[in-house]
Amino acid sequence: MRTEILPASSSDTIPHAYEVLQGGGLVAFPTDTVYGVGALAFAGKAVESIYVAKDRPAEKAIPILIGDRDDLEKVGTNIPESA
Repeated sequence: MRTEILPASSSDTIPHAYEVLQGGGLVAFPTDTVYGVGALAFAGKAVESIYVAKDRPAEKAIPILIGDRDDLEKVGTNIPESA
């Protein structure tokens, strides 16, 4: 797995990270307290790579971030209207 470090100040960083994700790769990014590791949630091999990279047990779930309420149905069932 190739590693690249991209400066946050570069205008090319976000588009490049997008390309990496589209290609099934992983990206690491800073949050307010720690660094996160991300992949496209529906790219099976990429999600498997997160488990490998973090040495995370398969029975321990990983969070999925979605951008729209309509995406809830893609990741869950029996979702109440109040969600």
